[in-house]
Amino acid sequence: MKLLSKNVRAHKKITSPNYLFEKNGVVFIVLDGSKEVIPTSMGYYKPETVTWLDEQLTLNKDKNVIIIQHYPIIPPAAKEMKYTAKPENYLKTIAKHKNVKAIIAGHFNVNNEIDFNGVKHISTAEVPVYRIIDILDCETKNPEFWSIIKE
Repeated sequence: MKLLSKNVRAHKKITSPNYLFEKNGVVFIVLDGSKEVIPTSMGYYKPETVTWLDEQLTLNKDKNVIIIQHYPIIPPAAKEMKYTAKPENYLKTIAKHKNVKAIIAGHFNVNNEIDFNGVKHISTAEVPVYRIIDILDCETKNPEFWSIIKE
């Protein structure tokens, strides 16, 4: 993503697998779905991760938020062994906050976009395919997302 490339180096040192940064009035939250507690290829967002997410969404309630994570919370394809385990609490947290505009994820290695409860779930494929995402009207309550898939 072009948005990130110039500012990551200038950002303070990242000391947690979950963190956030702001660019052009949009808050980007990066979440870790590591699953050392579940020995499968499924993702898992621990209760403390979901609690931290809830706190950040509340603190940034007047800003648009985009979440970036490896494991999608809404499956972009029917690959049961890659589903995220126990997504209920995560989904309840997202439903409480109207500032989440998109969740960008991978893991399934498919390109897909799903609108679910007012949140755009964007999944990306694997190298050499990549997706360029542009956020239009990012300061408004309803930003639009435009994306193109490249090889």
